[in-house]
Amino acid sequence: MPHVVGDLHRSHPDLRLYIREAAPRELRRELNDGIHDLILTQLPVPGATLTTERLFREPLLVALHADHPLAGKKILDDSDLADQTILSLSPAYTLHDHISAMCIETGATLLHDYEGTSLDALRQMVAMNMGATFLPALYVKSEIEGRARDVVVRPFRGRRFARSVGLVWRTAAGASAACGRLAHLIRETARRFPELVIEG
Repeated sequence: MPHVVGDLHRSHPDLRLYIREAAPRELRRELNDGIHDLILTQLPVPGATLTTERLFREPLLVALHADHPLAGKKILDDSDLADQTILSLSPAYTLHDHISAMCIETGATLLHDYEGTSLDALRQMVAMNMGATFLPALYVKSEIEGRARDVVVRPFRGRRFARSVGLVWRTAAGASAACGRLAHLIRETARRFPELVIEG
C-alpha cells in the first residue's frame, strides 16, 4: 500500500484516500453496509451485488525458526509439512481458511491454541519456535528479508501456493469506472514486484 498511495498521490494530487485496516470479514460487512466505497482484500469474495476486479496473485511462503529442522531445505513441499505445527491468523481472516485447507491436504496440524491477529504476531510466534506459518511474499520482503535473524523463509510448492488479491465494490454504487482506473494503477505499481503474478 505505501507504493500505491505514493503513486496515487503523484498522479492524482487532489484525490483524498481514506484507508482503514481491519479483518477482511469485517471490511466486507462494512462494504455491504455502505460504510466503504471499495475494499482491497484476498479473494474470492462472494456476493451477487458486488463487483470484483482481480489484481495479482501473491505467493505464500513458509516462515520457520532458524533452528527448525526444515530450515536447511531450499524449497518445501507437501511431504515436508506432514505433522508440522502451523500457526495462522484467526478465522476472521480469509488467509486462515486458505492455510487450514492446506493443513488438511498435507497432514500438518493447525494450532488452535493461538490464532494471530496480525502477520507481525505470527512472525513473533515463529521467532519463539512455536511452529511454522505462511506469510505473504510482500510482507516477507518488507519485514523479514535482511532484518530477521531468528526467522527464515522458504518457498512452498514452487511458489504456487498463493493468494489472489483484488478490489471489491458494490455494483449499484455506480463507481465502476473509477474503481477500474484504480485497479489499473494498482496493477501498474504491482508490476515493480517480481514476486507477484499480475491478474486481470
